[in-house]
Amino acid sequence: SAENNESRKQYESGVETRGINLSSNESYTSGNSQSNLINGGYMAYDGKWYYYGTANGLFRMNEDDGEKTKLSDRSAWCISVYDGYVYFASGTISNSSEGKPACIMRIKADGSESSEEVLRETDVSFMCIISDRVYFKEFLGDWDTSYLGSLCSINLDGSDFREEADLSNAVYFCMDNEY
Repeated sequence: SAENNESRKQYESGVETRGINLSSNESYTSGNSQSNLINGGYMAYDGKWYYYGTANGLFRMNEDDGEKTKLSDRSAWCISVYDGYVYFASGTISNSSEGKPACIMRIKADGSESSEEVLRETDVSFMCIISDRVYFKEFLGDWDTSYLGSLCSINLDGSDFREEADLSNAVYFCMDNEY
């Protein structure tokens, strides 16, 4: 309504909204912003290199001269660069397009090693790194049931799998400090 548009405090549903101050340096995430990761996280930046995923693989590109290097043949999304590695989700839900298992992977960010490490074979709808752990929504099924599943975490090397909470009826999540 005109009244709601003028005040910008409420939507027609009656939900009150308020502005928040988002810092570009999110201390509770590492390697990418949560807003970018929620939107697929197809690109990350570490101050010199852009890391980006396509259907043809994971690449890095030098900011200064545009030099490109292919790091992996796997598709890549939810990309984060952290502690010398590029962490990413690969494959698709129910493995429909690549014929490879959906998984969480990491590879050396500098391209010095050509072999990827599979940290966990799983379908992932969202992934981020917080306090030296990889958090992700793990689910089984197809895209139509992506709201089913749990918030899980692993160490940066793939060890110590934990099921943190049931996230059924939620597709995405974001984290702030310990919440």
